[in-house]
Amino acid sequence: MSSDVIGYLGLLVLVVTLWTHFAGAGGQRGEETMAAEAPADSPGQTPDETS
Repeated sequence: MSSDVIGYLGLLVLVVTLWTHFAGAGGQRGEETMAAEAPADSPGQTPDETS
């Protein structure tokens, strides 16, 4: 039983992580915009903005 619960929670965490990754970025358009703007503005600040 415990192994099933751990597996379910692991799957839930994976789904939530992917969901927030895409939804938080405003979809694929948001990710493409961020990826295009970040290096052009200042590559040195990119890690600071994500953290």
